[in-house]
Amino acid sequence: MRNALTIDVEEYFQAHAYAKVIDRADWERIPGRVVANVRRLLALLAEHGTRAAFFVLGWVADRHPEVVREIAAAGHEVGSHGYAHQLLERQGPEEFADSGLSTSCARTASATTRVSSPCSRARGTARMARAGSRPGSKPACGSSR
Repeated sequence: MRNALTIDVEEYFQAHAYAKVIDRADWERIPGRVVANVRRLLALLAEHGTRAAFFVLGWVADRHPEVVREIAAAGHEVGSHGYAHQLLERQGPEEFADSGLSTSCARTASATTRVSSPCSRARGTARMARAGSRPGSKPACGSSR
């Protein structure tokens, strides 16, 4: 079965629309909704026999590895959405190389045994950043089912 859609797994307060109002330092103290929302989505997708690719923030995977395991156990693709939701176009090469993409891939991979070579693309993208080139698209560390 093909994936029908992609889903970004992040807390509502991590959306860029809130970046000027909610400081990253405050994320820990804000009540989260991601666990309940992902479980609701998993039930809905299962009810309709549909698969999706879930791109998980490393920050979320650190705090809720059980959710990443539940996504993989349900047969969905699991990938990295970066660590802390930083936009590529707002980062210089050094900042990008240290943006947490490899950390995010490692957190996502450690939460499930279904991830195959999750960081190979992240390492390549980080090498590009260190060399001073900018990737043309958002990198993602993927998994296979």
